[in-house]
Amino acid sequence: MAINFIELELSQRESQLILEYGYPFEHEKNTLTAISSLPGYHRIKFEVGTAHGLIADLVYSAKKISDSSLLMEFDAICDVLDRAELAINNN
Repeated sequence: MAINFIELELSQRESQLILEYGYPFEHEKNTLTAISSLPGYHRIKFEVGTAHGLIADLVYSAKKISDSSLLMEFDAICDVLDRAELAINNN
């Protein structure tokens, strides 16, 4: 059985926020760590289903945050993750 991957584009800041407020699996954590110190946007691949888990992590963390700017960043990250999952499901 083939493992499907989603491709997404994340910025340095987005990867840092996912590392700080999400709970990525080891492989994804390594990928995010590698790009978190590099400026700009980066194309990465995650296993299908990973994005939904990270969205849930960010939503859980958002419940404890009152900074509206940070919440807007979370929302943007969730949009990126959700669109990547939807793209694979529509193909």
